[in-house]
Amino acid sequence: MFRLLRITILLVLLIMVAGSTWLTRARSTDWQEPLWVYVYPQAADASSRTRAYVDTVRDRDFAAVERFMQREVSRYGHALKQPVKISVVTPPDDLPPRLPTGRNVLKVAWWSLRMRAWSWWVEKGQPRPRPDIQIFVQYFNPEGKDMLEASVGMQKGQVGIVNAYAGRRMAARNRLVLTHELLHTLGATDKYLAGVGRPVAPEGLADSNRVPRYPQVQAEIMAMAVALSENRHRAATSLREATIGEFTASEIGLR
Repeated sequence: MFRLLRITILLVLLIMVAGSTWLTRARSTDWQEPLWVYVYPQAADASSRTRAYVDTVRDRDFAAVERFMQREVSRYGHALKQPVKISVVTPPDDLPPRLPTGRNVLKVAWWSLRMRAWSWWVEKGQPRPRPDIQIFVQYFNPEGKDMLEASVGMQKGQVGIVNAYAGRRMAARNRLVLTHELLHTLGATDKYLAGVGRPVAPEGLADSNRVPRYPQVQAEIMAMAVALSENRHRAATSLREATIGEFTASEIGLR
């Protein structure tokens, strides 16, 4: 009898979690109310340059992300004036759990659970309202790190980790990556060839109906590259070059 009761309780909890996840996703992509996004700027190395830069990060540094989302949401016929509202908040002392290397499914699943629990604890007990989306931006000294680890955005838990370079010269590219991961938390998928970076046609093209198809003028935000020909591309450098294509728009409820 006790075993049956435990199983029943677990099933009820699973149903509640699944229902909550579905409701959160439905509300996040109905484009009826603004999405509140908290950005946590963190120094990911011991460099004094990194720390000094992190201390200067403010809401205004992500105003371009808000403008991009307003422009794109409006372009798909939605009247919401401010689809995304970004606030920079005090980060936790600890860095997020590190994403495991390789493609071990169990390790990634365990990391996902830890990451969601950790991000929940970050806001537990805070006097501010709980956000819709949490983005932890880990800044590194550009002089001490040749290549950044991959950033990640999770739809479950609606949380993301962005690895970025500390410095104003890299700010536009950082915002591009942050927006890419932000859209991952809403259900958008990558639209480039892994390991190569080439946009996948037609879903990775900013304008899949363009005639002739190449060269493209802009980058699809989930491909982050401008397709110059079927086999050539260049990386986008800022949100000014990016747009939300029709395939991504369908994934996040814009069309």
